[in-house]
Amino acid sequence: MNFQELIKVLGVKLHEIEIGGITLYVKLPSVLEYSSCDTQSKTIMNCVVDEGGNKVFNTEDEVNQLDFQYYTKIYQKINELLIQAMNDNDIEKK
Repeated sequence: MNFQELIKVLGVKLHEIEIGGITLYVKLPSVLEYSSCDTQSKTIMNCVVDEGGNKVFNTEDEVNQLDFQYYTKIYQKINELLIQAMNDNDIEKK
């Protein structure tokens, strides 16, 4: 198996969410990004992307301008995906 095939299966996935009539995508952080997700704002900054996988927010200040209800909904979606990933049984036990 080559690396590109491996990344198609095991790489970062985008999960579509619609908030306030706008479509955004949430992705779980990569291994490199995970350590920088030490606050809710940084987590949102690293995990909310457009359809091309590009970050929507460049700074925590941009994230902090969100209305609290949308901030909370986005962060909850990220948490749901993290919990699902931790409980996922896709890995075969031998």
